[in-house]
Amino acid sequence: MIVIKPDELVDLSTLSALAPWRIDVVYAQPQHPDNMFKTAIYRAEAKIWAQRDFAAIILTAAQDCFARRGWMFELKDGLRTVEAQENMRQTDIVKANPQWLEEPRRLLSPPGNGGHPRGM
Repeated sequence: MIVIKPDELVDLSTLSALAPWRIDVVYAQPQHPDNMFKTAIYRAEAKIWAQRDFAAIILTAAQDCFARRGWMFELKDGLRTVEAQENMRQTDIVKANPQWLEEPRRLLSPPGNGGHPRGM
């Protein structure tokens, strides 16, 4: 497993003054229309974190899209802890759809795997 150090992470809300984006932490809100799990996977005060190099790429892309087309990014997820990944796996919807956890078209990575635990 790749370990990401805390100093390699960026709270994307701290870049909001520079970025044409809106932050919407879907999985912290059980009733959010985009939260397919219908439960709080994240804490209510959760922020969206990204690995710093990836954060720079997102920022550049957002600025470029806004400058060229007037498009705003909407950020809904980022770093996902191992605990949050396990919370997702324990939801009713995932238990009702075990194929989401199977290769080759896995929808959810096992805790600790995939890009989310690395802020990617």
